[in-house]
Amino acid sequence: MFIGVNLWLMNPAAWGAETGRTLYENYCLACHYRDGSSGHGGADLRQTLKHGSDMKSVMRVITYGVPGTQMPSFSDLSEDQRRALAKHVIFLNQRAQKKQK
Repeated sequence: MFIGVNLWLMNPAAWGAETGRTLYENYCLACHYRDGSSGHGGADLRQTLKHGSDMKSVMRVITYGVPGTQMPSFSDLSEDQRRALAKHVIFLNQRAQKKQK
């Protein structure tokens, strides 16, 4: 059992949405609510994303931030962590877009 857990921890590709959600809760809730809605000055992630909703665009925003806004850079997170966080942001956005239809 411990070997399996250790292998899972060593393979970020095996991390699921839970990791992205956890990162979101740890880093994003100061400005965005759990469902992606705007809170405390953050953009509403449920609406059309101003800088793009594909992985490359969301990764760029998470990595570099958005100058002139309250969106900071999260370049201190690993690429795998930023990717997991981006997947969660995209999930929140797509879920909200489906509900609007």
